[in-house]
Amino acid sequence: MRISLRQLAVFEAVARYESVSRGADDVALSQSAASMALKELEEGLGIILFHRHGRKLTLNENGRRLQPMARSLLAQAHEIERITQCDELTGILRIAATETIADHVLGPICARFLRENPAVQIKLRPTSWQDVLDQVESMSCDLGFADSPCGRASLIFEPILSDELVIFAAAGHPLAHGRPIDARELATERWCLRAAGSSTRHKLTLGLASFTASISVAFESNSNQAIKAAVREGLGLGCLSRRAVEAEFAASQLVPLDVTGLALGRVFGLLRPRNVYRGVLQDSFAALVLSLVEPDVAARFKLPEPAIGSADDPRLSSEPISRISHMTLGAPVPAN
Repeated sequence: MRISLRQLAVFEAVARYESVSRGADDVALSQSAASMALKELEEGLGIILFHRHGRKLTLNENGRRLQPMARSLLAQAHEIERITQCDELTGILRIAATETIADHVLGPICARFLRENPAVQIKLRPTSWQDVLDQVESMSCDLGFADSPCGRASLIFEPILSDELVIFAAAGHPLAHGRPIDARELATERWCLRAAGSSTRHKLTLGLASFTASISVAFESNSNQAIKAAVREGLGLGCLSRRAVEAEFAASQLVPLDVTGLALGRVFGLLRPRNVYRGVLQDSFAALVLSLVEPDVAARFKLPEPAIGSADDPRLSSEPISRISHMTLGAPVPAN
């Protein structure tokens, strides 16, 4: 055979980190040994697998085709090794999740899983919606959790929990009067929002498109804490998951606004790559998550919303958004 499992392990690690040195550390090899293994793999296959940009390596088309096959073979090899071992789960589980899910949903689930499987280590990385999709698709993580579905054909999205975005203000804001607010009253407000590319920003902007031609963003951040602090300081209105602001509501630090005519419900879900063999560790954690699925959430689940585009997409900025007012929820999303 022209290739070995060691070569595939090096390839998978280097592809995940886009770095020979970090990939070598991951598989406990020297950098020179990892480089040699990659060279032997490419020579054995007769193809180049990476674009090389100095020390950074990114997969080319050949590498992207090989990656899921390599990941599947390595997972199956790990399962073969377990045949002669005890039934105890071992290994590292890498999870990427959006900040709200990481902070307010996954903690108790991870704790329960680790109590039942003490030989397992979980590495949970809070990140953006777009990055979760990219990591799951590139298999840089084992499982992903996102607060909005996507239309990428390479990914499977399984709804687990419903969520609601809420618009909120500082306690002294003129709209924090406790009475219902027509969505059109928000047209002249300034906003403190998550950065362009987030599903929260997309959901709000799309919802407001029917009521106002543009929004004015005073402050944006990838941090929920920073957004809440900005709103407390009176920089503008905020919009986050109700889970992320419940404590501030209870302490009267922030005030939820009762906005009529604006639908801000969404669904949290588990993301996995399609057509890739998954080991017992990944499947065991996924099974625990899916055993806790909120009743009827699948029945309320809708098709993905229009894709979030690049930074100059009008849905992601303070540019006029009247051009997207015709879009309907449930439209298919083109793969990125």
